[in-house]
Amino acid sequence: MERPSEIRLHELHDVVDAFVAVRSNVTHKGEPSFDAINRAMKSPRFARYADKVEVVTVNENVARADATGVNFAQENYKTEWVTTEMKTRYANAPDTIILFGHVDEVRSIHWFPYDRVGV
Repeated sequence: MERPSEIRLHELHDVVDAFVAVRSNVTHKGEPSFDAINRAMKSPRFARYADKVEVVTVNENVARADATGVNFAQENYKTEWVTTEMKTRYANAPDTIILFGHVDEVRSIHWFPYDRVGV
């Protein structure tokens, strides 16, 4: 069975220059996270995608879970960090198109509005 991450990599591999996978060292509850992405990228199953995948770890713990055990401050921080990092990396590349989404938000290459961006 294919996982959402594998579907995304398969669908977009031939049309993107790079994938940046961002993980956090803690969960949204502030607990240590399991590093599934680096483990997966070292497996034979994902080997064909490894040349285009960069894994970045956000090493900040801003999560403060409330009585219900849920707080998405960590996810919000990670999203803000990614946005800032991508703006910095590609500040001198105005033609760069960056698509942001979570791994379970799989887009196919047919979804992208090429006609709107002049590709």
